Amino acid sequence: MIAVAHRMWTARRGGVGLATWHLGIRAGFLALFNYLTPSGSFVVVSREIEVTPNVSGEVTAIPVRANTPVKAGAVLFQIDPAPFQYKVSQLKASLAQAEQQVKQGEL
Repeated sequence: MIAVAHRMWTARRGGVGLATWHLGIRAGFLALFNYLTPSGSFVVVSREIEVTPNVSGEVTAIPVRANTPVKAGAVLFQIDPAPFQYKVSQLKASLAQAEQQVKQGEL
């Protein structure tokens, strides 16, 4: 019965239309199946990352706005430089004292 109906359908449609229709349905199904099936290699794009400074200190300014893209090398926050400047001054004084002791030892 199905074969008779199929022959009647192909006789009216010319046979090529039905085959093209079946081919289109199968191609669409395979394309959708391949699109939805995991390939085994996933790429996760993260838009948020945790940023930590190399030094500790009080943050004095945050020059970037929230939820805006930043480029590499952009200043994200500024840390109070006073403790670091104090330490540099101490080390410069120690260096000057050591250089003076070396000069006195050479005389």
